[in-house]
Parts: sequence; structure tokens; C-alpha cells
Amino acid sequence: MRNISLDNPYLLLVAIPLLLLVFIPYFIAVRKENKSKSTVATLVLHTVMVALVVLGLAGLHVTTTKTETEIYVVADVSHSTSDQLDAIDSYINGLKEKKNIPSNSRIGVVCFGKDYKLVTPIGEEFETVKDSGVDVGATDIKSALEYTSGLFRESAIKRIVLITDGKETVVNDSSNLINAVGALEAKGIYLDAIYLDSSIKEGEREVQINSIDFVSSTFLNKEATLQILIQSNTDYIPNKDTPKDKNDAFVRLYDSEGRLKAQTSEQLQRGLNLVTLELDTSVSGVIDYRVVVEANHDTSLDNNQMTFTQEINEKLKVLLVSKTKTDLTKAEALYGDTAEIYAPLLLRKKEPVPYTIEELCKYDEFILSSMDVKEIENGTAFVDSLDIAVSKFGKTLITAGNTFIQNQEDQIYKSLEDMLAVKYGNADDEPKLYALIIDSSRSMQDLSQLIMAKESAIQLLNLMSPKDYVMVVSFAGEVSVLQRPTSALDKESIIQAINGIEPTQGTVLGAGLRVAYEQMRTQPFYVKHAFLISDGRGYQNDGDVPEDIAYQMYSSGIYTSVINTKSDIGEDALKKIQTAGRGEYYYVNEPEDVADVVSTKIADDITESVVEKDTPVIIEDYDDPIVKGIAQLPNIGGYYQGRVKPNAKVVLSVEYERPSGGKLEIPLYSYWNYGNGKVVSISTAYSGEWVQAWEEDAGGTELYSRLLTVNTPDERVDYPFTVSFDRQGAVTYVEIVPGEINPDILVDLKITFPSGTTKEARVYYNSGVYTYTVPTLEKGRYTIDINYVFGESVFSAKKSYDVSYAAEYNSFEIYDSAVLYNAVGINGQVSEDGVLRLENDETEVESYVFYFTVPFMSALVALFVIDIIIRKLKWSDIKSFFKKKEKKKSDGHKTILQNDMAEVEHNG
Repeated sequence: MRNISLDNPYLLLVAIPLLLLVFIPYFIAVRKENKSKSTVATLVLHTVMVALVVLGLAGLHVTTTKTETEIYVVADVSHSTSDQLDAIDSYINGLKEKKNIPSNSRIGVVCFGKDYKLVTPIGEEFETVKDSGVDVGATDIKSALEYTSGLFRESAIKRIVLITDGKETVVNDSSNLINAVGALEAKGIYLDAIYLDSSIKEGEREVQINSIDFVSSTFLNKEATLQILIQSNTDYIPNKDTPKDKNDAFVRLYDSEGRLKAQTSEQLQRGLNLVTLELDTSVSGVIDYRVVVEANHDTSLDNNQMTFTQEINEKLKVLLVSKTKTDLTKAEALYGDTAEIYAPLLLRKKEPVPYTIEELCKYDEFILSSMDVKEIENGTAFVDSLDIAVSKFGKTLITAGNTFIQNQEDQIYKSLEDMLAVKYGNADDEPKLYALIIDSSRSMQDLSQLIMAKESAIQLLNLMSPKDYVMVVSFAGEVSVLQRPTSALDKESIIQAINGIEPTQGTVLGAGLRVAYEQMRTQPFYVKHAFLISDGRGYQNDGDVPEDIAYQMYSSGIYTSVINTKSDIGEDALKKIQTAGRGEYYYVNEPEDVADVVSTKIADDITESVVEKDTPVIIEDYDDPIVKGIAQLPNIGGYYQGRVKPNAKVVLSVEYERPSGGKLEIPLYSYWNYGNGKVVSISTAYSGEWVQAWEEDAGGTELYSRLLTVNTPDERVDYPFTVSFDRQGAVTYVEIVPGEINPDILVDLKITFPSGTTKEARVYYNSGVYTYTVPTLEKGRYTIDINYVFGESVFSAKKSYDVSYAAEYNSFEIYDSAVLYNAVGINGQVSEDGVLRLENDETEVESYVFYFTVPFMSALVALFVIDIIIRKLKWSDIKSFFKKKEKKKSDGHKTILQNDMAEVEHNG
């Protein structure tokens, strides 16, 4: 390639004065009659000489580029750029213009999508990128660049012009393109780019299914839905052919046989639209589905459908933890053939209750009916595993009747209580005043009664709410107020006062009650309760009749209960006091029995946690599935008090009448979502006399039957881990989360691709999860067999994941030229209008420069000689000179001809 240029082009202006020196004398000095051919020839020679002088001074030279530049255009012809192929052709043709490329350049074209192809070898004539024959189902920029980098000759300057929208769909690593460009630079290849904006064009309509959400494994007759997320770039557009049509789109669900199973019509709005279809769960088995959206004026149909599979399981697996045979009979009658019930404590030969998460994960529902979890072997582990099964694996826990957690301090009860929708115990949250009236007479020494009295008082203190207040009165021959009303939080000082009691002579029991009464009646508490702790023996010289004082106390709203510390002699007297005071009567036989009596019998009464009376049932929410269509329910015979927790839903309740007046609403049937699962709290018995009326009532029978179906878990997970899929571009992340963190767990996968090929892999533990990346470029179903090894136990699961359309067909992908700018960096350029001008680094180009100064000067000398000759000779002399030469030449030809003729005659 040759380029003609000047070193000092401004010196061309010297031609003006020089030409003036030539022409002005000629037109002034040479008159018309003196003009001749010689003078004209001299003028021409002088003009040429001026031109030679000027061009020589300006440095006229020719540069010849010896180094060759090879330019490969790498053009993205994938699906996302399919509407821009004409623009790509025009960009390539524009690049071929000489002004846009370095000298001595040759151009070749490589097209790419999922694969790549050389469509125009270097230096050959380019035609078009259309019909290139590459797979348009994905975009793999990196591979195309790597392929092209191997096409260059080593001696050439190497350049690539990348034409693309910058979005790769075969990888998910944003640095992938940057790494590819770095590899090119290491090979000495320059990269420039032309950006294609593949976003939806103005005026185009695009509708696509973004994702679907469904339960992959559910239960027979369990309500199930399919949620379809549809994206639209415009609001509702009526069909132009049927202007009255109000439907913009139809969403249809088909089974594997092509039968229509459900459909709905929608008026799509700009942005995301959530559409819900009901799934049929009336038949067990595995069903393949295909969901399709059909919208008016939709530009692309490649992203309008998705496929999925749902398994419907015929039977539930239920773990019933109860000691009551009627609970099992009730459960078997309600579940019928729809469940497999395992009740280990009710078997002829009792079996231990499963307590590990690996054992519990096989069950779908858990029923705790009037069961003290502390009585379960490995009860703490059972409760902890139950928590995981419900919160992580989406199981359902139903508790009914007594949970034995009221006012308990042990961690096992607190862990269970955290799961429940109801906080059991005293539902009345008002502060209360309790008086501990302790008999310290000498008769209390006989059989360790004083020891039992002190222990009973301390145990009662432990039952108090932090809001409650306590006073301590001691009596023998005299009455002492050891502790005036003090917050139950100040346990240390109250216990110190109790332990400081010493036995003395006398027994003024009535006076002890009176002093307590005088202290309590002026205190501003709604609930006041006195506990007389005594053997009831030998009260003499007592001006106050104990039962009369107890009745006065009751009349003032103060209840009096009695704790008999192992005395048969004083039993009648103590029961009279209890009857007059409308309290409860308790008997403590031995010191070791104190804790049990106080924490069970007295705890239920002091906290009013058990109410045994015929009580009407109130339906709080008639629209809840468990009571929908039921007008009323029979009364129940008893219930356990409690307060519903925030965020819990109360469906059934009862009214409790407070001793001090007023009513409280007590939750009878309530539930809440606990993590991924559900916890149902039933505050009455599961079976027995309390709910006997329900068994004879249509509404009660219907509610009990719904108790099971309504609370069936949404999904079956019968292995001790969860599995989730997250598709990002051309890869899908499979995440396996174990129920319990244990780095010794082994997880092996076998992936079956849509093509039928398989791959096995060991997945390793990392920060509590096992993650594996599966390339999902193929369209179709990916089946993943999971082997989960925990010690000697092996759990298996088969999961599937459908890829309905490649990431390349996501029309709502965001395209940004910044991707190309970041990749190309400072060593290249990015054009957003398709115009690109390439220039080589001069230090890499080898060229040869030829200057015309010497030839011009030689020609100038020759012209000067000729000019002298012309000016010294007349034109006729010059003309005759040339004529003489012609005559000599003609005579020579004539002589030769005569000689030839003579020779012919001689030979004749």
C-alpha cells in the first residue's frame, strides 16, 4: 500500500511568487509580434521547473507500507441480535473503506452464537452474516475470540473487531469476557468493539413467562396451585381483529397428553404479572405439565412456555405421640386409608419415640396429645429435631390438650413453647398479689412439716409472674409480717425471709389470716390470693375464727387456698378454711413430694391454666378452611388457658370469666407458620369427655375431619435435607442444605442431561451447604439423583429440573455497553454508532519512503539545458535539425532497398 505525502506542504506557497516571476516578464517583455514557438516552449519549461522546485522544497515523497495488518470481524449473530443482521452487514462494509483501516490491511469475518464459523476468509470478498450456519441458541463470546486468535499469521499485525451486545449466555461469570480480552492482549492482538443494543425496540410487544412456582411433591386431594410470573413490556393491548375482546392473553395448562387441564384469560399490565392456576390432585402419581401464554401482538414466541412435573402422594405419614389409646382410635377413624399412623407409645410392646432428624424426616405430620415431652426418652433431642423438621422441612405439628409447659423452667419445655402459637399458662396478664401465710408453731416440727412449708412457699414463689407481688406472714403464738408486698422479681429477699422462720410456741391461726387480710385488702390488685400453709393443729386462745376470716377475705375478693403439711388431725379445720375462702385444698405428704404437688396441681390452679366447665365455642373466622360452612359448634367440657402469640391466627376461642370480674378471650384453635412449616395449637383434648359432644355433632365431626386435610403439609420431604435450584444464565446451582450441620456428611450426585448423557460428582461441604453447578445449556429435563450418607444411614432423593427455553431467549435481558467498555479497557475503543476507525501503532509498522527531491533536481538541470538550447537556436534551426536527421534516415533506407533489388536481379 502506497501513500503520497509532503513533509512541508506550506512551502507549496512558494510557487506563487515563482510563477509570477515566470509569467509577468513573459507577458510584459514578449510582444505579440515577437511571440514564437520558442518563447512559448520556454514559458512551459519555466513553469515545469517552478513545479519541480516547489515540490522538491515541500518534500514530496511516497511511503510504501511493507507490514501487513490482518483484521477479523467477530460478529454476534445469536438470537438476541437476530433483528440486527442488516446493521452488522453495514458496519462490516463501512469498516472495509480504506479511510477506516490501516494501510496494507486485509479483512476476514467470523460469526458466532453458541458455536462459531469462519464465513469470510482473510482477504476474500465479504457478502453477509445472514445464513452463517451457526447455532443461535446461546452467546459464547469467549470461545469465538479464542478461535479467532488462532487464525492470524505471525508476521501480521493482529486486530479483532468484536460486534456484539456484550451478553454471554453460556457462562455466569461477569469477568469471563475481561479474561478473554486479557488472553488476546497477551498474544499481541488488539481488540476494538462495536456495541449492539439488543433491548426491546420501541413499538415492539414482548410477553414471556419468567418463572413458575409449584410444589414438586404434594399429597392426594391437597389444594395445590401453579403460580406463573409473566412479564410484559406494555399494558393490555386489545386484539385489533376483535376490538371488543377484553382479553389480552390466555394462559393454558396442558398435561403430557396435550389435554387442557386449566386456563384463564388475563389483561396483562406493563411489568410483572402473577397468574395462578389450580392443579388437580385428585389422582395420585407423577404428572408432566406444560404451561403456555398466548398474547396479542407478541414479537417472540420462543419464551412463552414452560414444563414441569408434580408428584402426588397417596398417603400421609403421621407420628402420634400420646399415651391415650382413644387418641389413636380417633386418629385412625379420621385419617382412614389416607395415612400411615405410627404411635410407638401405644404399641403392645412400646417402642421408643424417634428423636433424630433422620428418623423424623420420614413423617409428614406430628401429633402431640396431652404428652409431657420430658417423659420421652431423649426428649430434648426429640424437641430439637422436631423444631428442624417443622421449620426447615415444612412439616406440620399439632398439639392438643395438656402440653405440660405451663410455668416450667426446664429448657426442654421452653424449646417446645417457642414453637407453639399459644403461650400456655395464666391468660390473665394483670399483676396479682399472693400472701404466703406460714405456720411456725412447734407442732410443725414433728414430721418435718416446717421444712415442707418453707419448700412449698419457695416453690410457689417460682410460679409467680415477674409482674406479680408477694407478701410473707408467719404465725405461732404471735403474728409477724416478714415481707410486705414485694415484687416477685426480688426472689432473693423473699426466700431469705422464708428461710429465716423458726418454730415458736403457740398457734394463732385466725390472727395470722386476719393480719394478712388487713395487709391485702387495701392493695390495688384485681386478683389476690392467700395460701395458708399449716398442719391445722392446736390453735387456741385465738379470738379470730379462721373460717370467718377466710369468708371475709373472699367477700373482699381475696381467695384462700390451704396446703396441709401432712396432718390428718387438722384436716377438717383446714378444709373449713378452704371452703370459706373459696380456694383449693392441697395435701403434701413428704418433703420430696412438694415440687410435684406445687408444679402440677397447685400450678394449674394458681395460674388458672385448666378450666373444666361446659364452655361455648366461638368461631372467630368463618372463612378459615377448617370451619368454612360450619354455622356453630357444640360446647366443650374443658380447656387449657393461654394467650395467643403475635402473628398467630385464632380460628376458635372461648370466654373465660375472671374471678375478679370481666372476661378474657382464650384461643381454642390457633395456628401460625413456623419457618417453612406450620404449628397448630388445640387448647382442648384430642379425644375424650371434653370433646365428646363434637363426636355427635355434624359440625364437630366435619371440623375434626378437616383438622387433618387442612393442615397437611404443602410438600413431602422424606429425607434429612432440602434441595433447591437457582438458574443463572447457562448454569443452574443445585444447593443441598442438611437438617443439621455436619461436615462429615457425604453427598454424591448423578446428573442425567436431556440428551441422556450422565455425570457423577462428589459435592463438598462449604459454610453449611453443599453446592454444585450444573451446566444447563440443553433444553429439556435434568434429573439429579442424590445420595446423602450420614454415618451408616444412606438417604436417596431424585429431583428434576426443566429448562424450557435457553437464557438466550430472555427478551427482557438488560444490555449495557458498559460491559464492552470494561472488557476493552484503555487499549481499545468501543463504538455505539457502528463507525470505527482503526489505526496501528507506528512503532510496529515497517515501511519504505522514497523522496522525489533528487530526481526533481536532475530533471530541473536537464530542463535548464533544454531551455538554453531553445533560447539560443531559432525554431527553424531546430526544425531543420530534426528534418536533416529524417532525410539521412530516409536516404539510408533507400540505399538498402536498391542493394537488395540488385542482389535479386543478380540471382534471378
